[in-house]
Amino acid sequence: MSKKSFSNITGTNWTWSGNLSTSDSIFSNAITTKTSADDVYLNEKSLTEIIQNIEKQIGILNQNFELEERWSELKELGDKYRALEKELLNKEQVWNTIKR
Repeated sequence: MSKKSFSNITGTNWTWSGNLSTSDSIFSNAITTKTSADDVYLNEKSLTEIIQNIEKQIGILNQNFELEERWSELKELGDKYRALEKELLNKEQVWNTIKR
């Protein structure tokens, strides 16, 4: 298998950064890979499209920085959401520690 490397993959409102090579152990002969200028394909499926569909299905909210710059109400709600999310995640972590 020829070695292909890529370091940045960008989708709608997200960017994955890191180094990954097709010679890494997550790839095997059963998986075919190819890259284009802006996407990675696994078994002829666009990795960008797969991730976008997953985000849509599980309802991941992506922060729209440009819109928040224009609309202070949206920024305020987003800040409140992110603060509440952080608080709830911390509570879950404490609860999971207590349950052990």
